[in-house]
Amino acid sequence: MTELTVCVPAFNAGAFLVETLNSISAQSLGDFKVLISLDRSDDDSEAVCRRHLADPRFQLIVQSERLDWVRNCNALIKQVDTPYFCITPHDDLLGVDYLAKTLMLAKSDPAIACAYSDIEGFGSRRVLTIQREVRGTTLERATDVLLNHFHAAAFRGVVRHGRPDDRPYLHPGLRRNFAADTVWLMTLALRGELRRLPAVHYRKRCHPTSVHAAWSTWPRAELIVMWAEQCAALVRIALTEIQAPADREVILLAGLMRVVGVGGFTTFATPSHPLECATAGIVFGEALQDFPPPAELPKVLMHPEARHLREAMERDDMSRAAMRNLLPRLLHRIRGHLRQLLS
Repeated sequence: MTELTVCVPAFNAGAFLVETLNSISAQSLGDFKVLISLDRSDDDSEAVCRRHLADPRFQLIVQSERLDWVRNCNALIKQVDTPYFCITPHDDLLGVDYLAKTLMLAKSDPAIACAYSDIEGFGSRRVLTIQREVRGTTLERATDVLLNHFHAAAFRGVVRHGRPDDRPYLHPGLRRNFAADTVWLMTLALRGELRRLPAVHYRKRCHPTSVHAAWSTWPRAELIVMWAEQCAALVRIALTEIQAPADREVILLAGLMRVVGVGGFTTFATPSHPLECATAGIVFGEALQDFPPPAELPKVLMHPEARHLREAMERDDMSRAAMRNLLPRLLHRIRGHLRQLLS
C-alpha cells in the first residue's frame, strides 16, 4: 500500500516548477503519490505540471477560482488518502533521500506527528534553518511552540495522517495569512512530537517574490498587529485541546510572554519599542478577552509541566532576578508603554 502523499500547492510558478517536480520524481523512495493543486494562474504552470503527468504517481488539480496558499494547502490535505503526507511548496527542492529518510523517521515511533530535516536556503539568501525538536506531554509541546518557535522547518515535514475524517488543516483566518505555517506547528504539536532528522535533505528557494519575502516588507504597524493575532491564534488552538484549568493558565502565560518577546527567539516581527509592545499587548488581550489571565503566578510556575516557562524566564533579563513576579512585570511593561505613548 502506498504510504505517502506529496502535496504541492502551486501558483504562477512556471519558473520554478520544473526543478521542484523533477526533484520529487528523482526520490529514492519509489512508492508515493504526488498531488499538485494549481491555484488559478496566468503563466505556463499548468503546461509544466501536465508534462509530469506521464508519471502515474502524479495527479493535477486545477482550481477554477483563486484560492490562496493556505486554502490551496487545505484543498490538498482534504484529498490525502495515505497514512502520511507532506507539503512541498512549488519552488523548493528535495534532496534525493528526503522522503525516504523522513518517512522512516516518522514511522519509527507512534508518538511522532511530524518528521522533518534541516533546510538550506539558496537563491537570494543562503541560510541554514535548524528547528529544534518538540517533545514531551501535550502541554509541554504546546508551551514549547509558543515560547521557542517561529521558523517552520516542520511545515515541510512528513505528517502522520489518521482517520479519513482526521485532517490537520492550516488555520485559514489569519490576516494576510501571516505566519500560517508557524501556527500550523501548534496543530501538529497537539497531535504528537515534532522530530528532527539532523542533516540537510531539503533546499528552500529564497527569492523576492516568495510568500515569506513579502512579510518583512509590510508596514510595520500592520505587522505588529498581525504578530499579536498570530500569538492569539496559537493560544486558541492550544486551548481547544488543553482543558484542565491549571494547564490553560500555563498556555495563557506562555502566550503573553510570546507576544511581548519573552522566550527563546526573536524575529523581524517581534515588538521592539514601547508603541509596538503596547499595540501587540492590546491586540492580544482583545483577541483573548474571553480567557481570564493567570491569577496565581507562583502556582503557574510550579506546574510540573511548566519547564519551558521557567527556562524562558531564566533567559530573559527582565525576569531573571524575580521569576515569581513575571506576570506583574509583563503587565506593567504594557501599561508603562501605554503611559509613554499617551504622555
